[in-house]
Amino acid sequence: MNKKTAVFYWLIAGLIAVLLLLNLPNEKYHIFTEVDLQESEYESGTYHTKKLSVPKGRYRIVLNYNVKKDTTVNICAGQRCVEEGILTKDDIYHESFVTIEKDTDLFHFEFPDIKEDDLEIYNYEIFGEKPLIYDAAYVAGAFLILALIYFLLAQYGVVKKADKRTQTVFLLGVGLIIFTSYPLFTGYLVYSHDLSVHLMRIEGVKSAILDGQWLAVIYPECNNGYGLLGFLYPNLFLYFPAILRIFNVSMVTSYQLLLILINLSTAVVTYFSVKSITKMGYPALVATILYMLAPYRLCNLYFRGALGEVIAMVFLPLVVAGIYHIFLGEKKKWYILAIGYTGILQSHMLSCLMVALLSVGMGVMLFKYIFDDKRYLSLIKALCLFCVINGGFFIALIRFSEAAMGVSTILNEDFYEDAVYPGQFLMTKASSAHTQHLSYGIHDELSLSIGIIGGITILILILYLMCYKKRDGINRDCTHTFIVILTCICGVLLFCASTLFPWKGLAHIQIVRELLSTIQFTFRFLGIVSVLLAVTCGLAIAKTDMLNQYRRELFLIILVIGLISAADIMDEYATQEVYVTKYDGGFSDCRLPEYWPLETTEELFADVKPWPSNAEIVNYEKNGTKVSFSYKTDGAEETYVDLPLLYYPGYYALDADGTELTVEKGEKNRVRVYLKETSEENTVSVRYSLRFTMNK
Repeated sequence: MNKKTAVFYWLIAGLIAVLLLLNLPNEKYHIFTEVDLQESEYESGTYHTKKLSVPKGRYRIVLNYNVKKDTTVNICAGQRCVEEGILTKDDIYHESFVTIEKDTDLFHFEFPDIKEDDLEIYNYEIFGEKPLIYDAAYVAGAFLILALIYFLLAQYGVVKKADKRTQTVFLLGVGLIIFTSYPLFTGYLVYSHDLSVHLMRIEGVKSAILDGQWLAVIYPECNNGYGLLGFLYPNLFLYFPAILRIFNVSMVTSYQLLLILINLSTAVVTYFSVKSITKMGYPALVATILYMLAPYRLCNLYFRGALGEVIAMVFLPLVVAGIYHIFLGEKKKWYILAIGYTGILQSHMLSCLMVALLSVGMGVMLFKYIFDDKRYLSLIKALCLFCVINGGFFIALIRFSEAAMGVSTILNEDFYEDAVYPGQFLMTKASSAHTQHLSYGIHDELSLSIGIIGGITILILILYLMCYKKRDGINRDCTHTFIVILTCICGVLLFCASTLFPWKGLAHIQIVRELLSTIQFTFRFLGIVSVLLAVTCGLAIAKTDMLNQYRRELFLIILVIGLISAADIMDEYATQEVYVTKYDGGFSDCRLPEYWPLETTEELFADVKPWPSNAEIVNYEKNGTKVSFSYKTDGAEETYVDLPLLYYPGYYALDADGTELTVEKGEKNRVRVYLKETSEENTVSVRYSLRFTMNK
């Protein structure tokens, strides 16, 4: 790119960025016209508006209304009332100026002691000194980054120097990523099964970071400020959208970008994992197309909103490649297995359990090769690296597991009811509905399928096994061995996922019942099947002379059918009603009882006051997991206070002179702090630290 062209290029890029930034002033104001009042879950007779995400700052708020009698209005941010006013029946609007001291996703208007028919809210307007969201700045910044990347590639001739095959692979990859992401190019989110849970987790990581927890263990704003243990559902890959939220990017844009990055990562990881096995681009590209367009992966990404599971699927190709290299391939690439396992563990622990079972099965089938050329040393290295990387996580996990939790509430004792009818495996009709028990059939059920594209893959594998001939002079064909093993495992897992497998009869065996009820759904085997079919098909086409001579035709068949099937799935998802807008909040209100201390009831969260025993509490302040107060005792032997925080290991308390006070589980699983006897006023600070969790 010459100097004149470069100047012109950056002028155009700058102009587009400026045009995108012109949307920023519009984000300082928003009018909310659809106002539905909801009754408070904590206080009968109290109604509130939908909760919004609002950053800290100064705001002018205009509420347009009609009331039958004078009505109190509280403007709330989280658990705090920041402004109290009166809606008089003689007026039609109410104006307030409020200051929000910290970012909140729980901004709302509250109307105590009214009947729903006594009040009608026409709309309300929010004017900010700063933008409510910074999506326009983010979009402009993202555009400039992409423009810079392209400029550098062009400047150094990277694209021109690449051969046509590399250029084709790159363009197909970019096209595939854009295609599988097109439902995300909107200004809102639509419904998916677990969406609320994962939006809460992203907001929880954001709140934890702002609370001073760089390792987000407790989500401080959840459960009406009581906090929620977020550690047991690994959140490493949620830091990126959480940091975007800290910089005031809307939840909608943050979540959409995360899913786009998942698609990008899946394509890159799959391509290079398979290429590390074959040293050829064609099988890697075929595997990437099959995996990216796999119906079950798209179902997880969109309909189910199974964020942890679909992130784990990014790393499945690494595990497959890692096992290949340790047992059959380049043993020096043992680290691939450790990276793959780490990614899965830090995404979704149930997927890690399933992959561990897969690895054991593959290890048994490949066991005779482990002693060739001391390959067992590579396996030991991979295990050691995995343990070193995740050692701290395991220690904390064991510590939290010692505390009684309600995790058993998510066990699915009827796991066999979520098996897949064999007739569903090749179905292409997409559905956003939930799964249902077998007795209800498959009417309006979630798509549980490997699709036509999966059926074609199985046909290709059958042809491969029929046509394969061992080449002269080759004592051991590692790739063929691997293809046969993966094909056998695919068959076994499809059988296990289906209604043909006698899970109901085997459920009487305790170890089977405990294992499968933990995995929850037998259809989860389809995730592993998807990656194994993709990898195996790419290898099989390149490996067989008969299939290889039709490689272009097979490639086009796979690509076209895959695109058509995927489009049906994504169109069904994208055409649902709006579920979350850029201004919506309330994410921290999502409940996850499985991570509450055992026997915790939801009614507890209604009372956000401290419960002192034999002490007078004054100057009480709470901000996230941080609590401070002063107290005086009345001379009783046992003096303590139960704070409105759910008890998890890691809370500690210090008095004014730095003495550590005893902290333990109190009444109804609150944090209990034992106080020193004193006739004078003493100050106590309560904090949360993972260090205290590890030490005790």
